[in-house]
Amino acid sequence: MDDVIDTDVLADHYTLVDVLISCRPEDAAMLCDEDHPVGASIRRAVRSAMPAHTLIRRLTVVEAQVRSVGSAPGATGGISIEAAAGTSVNQGPHSAIDLALVWEHLRFRSKTEIRIAQALDRAGALYLPNCRARLGLPNSRLNKEPDFVVCRAGAWGILEVDGKPFHQVGEWDDARDALFHAAGVSYIRRYDASDCYMRPDEVVAAFLSGLATEQSSAGHME
Repeated sequence: MDDVIDTDVLADHYTLVDVLISCRPEDAAMLCDEDHPVGASIRRAVRSAMPAHTLIRRLTVVEAQVRSVGSAPGATGGISIEAAAGTSVNQGPHSAIDLALVWEHLRFRSKTEIRIAQALDRAGALYLPNCRARLGLPNSRLNKEPDFVVCRAGAWGILEVDGKPFHQVGEWDDARDALFHAAGVSYIRRYDASDCYMRPDEVVAAFLSGLATEQSSAGHME
């Protein structure tokens, strides 16, 4: 069974997820039977378990030997259910998604990032959260993923939320920043995760003010 809903309109109002149900062959037949009362109950339970404003875009049943929760090592049987984002493919690579970290149909690595996104919304800024960028020299192109790419009055900058366990720091960040500098994004600022969580509006205000100053300085130099 592979039930799919039309996403053209719904994607603007809901977070759409794909659900994969792995189970034994004998259970798969039951789940695929639209008229089987147990299978219908399981499908309804899965849909009811989705958070508010979340719809199942695709529900797929596959045959596999899976372990039940709490079963003894080596035992097989039961049903395994996984949910993954069915949209937002332009965002950073994740094999699965924590539905608690979805806001406005966008996914984030931490609640701190969500607070920064909300502050950017309140500031009226254009921003791209956790989106992969393609950059580098013609013979060595790479995918890199900044936390927030922000545009304000034609000026582009990158806002990074630093702090374990969600972000690496050090030489890896320096090398990535160098790539964005070479691509023309010179304004990159990092803020401590605790400040971002506790004072997101202040962090965003400081970032946008600095971005405007950077743009003004660049204009005077031309």
